Amino acid sequence: SLAQDGELGVVDTPSGKIRCVLPKGAQPGQDVTVAVRPEDIHLCGSTSDHDNQIEGKVEAIVYMGEALDCQVALGDSHVRLRLHPSSPVQQGEAIRLAMYGHACLVLEN
Repeated sequence: SLAQDGELGVVDTPSGKIRCVLPKGAQPGQDVTVAVRPEDIHLCGSTSDHDNQIEGKVEAIVYMGEALDCQVALGDSHVRLRLHPSSPVQQGEAIRLAMYGHACLVLEN
């Protein structure tokens, strides 16, 4: 479900609250999907200036030459992210992900 919070909205997900851009006409309490481009998801430590931080577990890593394509489990859902090929991630590792709110878009279900 979603709620308005200034210029951005807040979507309550199983992984926590996500600040994101809302479409015109979005209504509080409406069921929505949050979409984020893989390159807009970043690894972060315990502190970050990003609007959103969530924890996940790396399920798969594919070396693509110019990037690592990673599949990360967030509870019952998954996200895909693209990292620099020298990023220190390992399959099975718990990681913290960060995203800016302006990079997270709400899609109506």
